Amino acid sequence: MVSTEWHTIIAWDRQAEIAEKYVQKGKEVAISGRITQRSYDDSEGQKKRVTEIRCSDLLLLGKPEASIESEVF
Repeated sequence: MVSTEWHTIIAWDRQAEIAEKYVQKGKEVAISGRITQRSYDDSEGQKKRVTEIRCSDLLLLGKPEASIESEVF
């Protein structure tokens, strides 16, 4: 059985460009980076806490499509 986990990833510059162009729901990726936490007040004044991964490396996994190869960005 395959387990799926969802995380909030923050990517900038080249990693963000690659993610926008090639990453879609269901695509396998490997992310390395730093886990960060922040808090904010929502529109109703409730304090919310968020955990995010600040991406430093993005690796496209799985079968490559015709136009790209698995590559570290």
